[in-house]
Amino acid sequence: MHFIKLILPIMCCCILFSCQQQQKGDKDQGAAQFGITVDPEEGSQARTQLADYWYQGKAEISSYQLEQARYGEIHAGNAVLIFVTEDFNIDKQVKKESPSRDETTGVLKLNTIRKFPTGLYDYSIMSSIFMPVDTEKYPHVPKMNTSSQDWCGQSFVQLNLQSDGNYRVLNHSYFEKEGEQDFEIKATILEDEIPLRLRLDPKKLPIGAFNIIPSTVHTTLRHEPIEVRKATAAMGDYKGTSFVANQGNQLKTYTITFGSGRILTYVFEEQTPHVIVGWEEQYNNLTTRATRIKTMMSPYWSKNGVGDVKLRKELGL
Repeated sequence: MHFIKLILPIMCCCILFSCQQQQKGDKDQGAAQFGITVDPEEGSQARTQLADYWYQGKAEISSYQLEQARYGEIHAGNAVLIFVTEDFNIDKQVKKESPSRDETTGVLKLNTIRKFPTGLYDYSIMSSIFMPVDTEKYPHVPKMNTSSQDWCGQSFVQLNLQSDGNYRVLNHSYFEKEGEQDFEIKATILEDEIPLRLRLDPKKLPIGAFNIIPSTVHTTLRHEPIEVRKATAAMGDYKGTSFVANQGNQLKTYTITFGSGRILTYVFEEQTPHVIVGWEEQYNNLTTRATRIKTMMSPYWSKNGVGDVKLRKELGL
């Protein structure tokens, strides 16, 4: 009994030290993966700031007031962007949750959620995109998917990166023309990954003419084929009044113009960690707009009690 009383405090200290060392190791490993294009004198500081921000054991949650174009009108709703880092099993293309010999890398994951009513019935759309932090080693997103639910039915599309450099596209829908598709397209940058690239390093976003796979939210709502298309992009200073930055921060814009005439603009803070304050999508003489309400850092997965509902009110949801 005396031995147990003596050894327990030592074991607890060892476990605590081990956990602290593991957290430090995760943070150091995460910091090492950030390859940011900045001035050499500022590079180390920028990498440290990003690692400190993304590897603090919390997710960034931003809520937005949504004005969604649908059926030729604008419908009020809300949107949420959730950014969080995690380990990703490259071989199985799933979150790593157990020891294995599979190739693993750190990713910045984005979950986007849009909810809006259209007259009597409503829509709920969610996308998940997994962006490797080490974009030099992993230039393409290994996996992303989008699901959409409305009173007519459900649809689900997923893109998985294959070893041959193509995306395997699985598309399931209650619409006959789109349902039960299984095909491949050449891997290139996804519109859905733009917010992640923006958060990691805006200077690495493509400028000028380039190939892109349009957002699966857009193709789902517009019943358009998932295919590689041409677009042009430009970066600039924000000169409008619809979006507001945190105090002392300048706003930048990143605009993509598609051959179809659709124009997508993200408005974000110039300083690290480049928080997205909103976006606009112009198409068919209508403008979808998302304006930020609030941003918070939280380990949301542990905030699942009745008393945690107050956090939703803080986000304006």
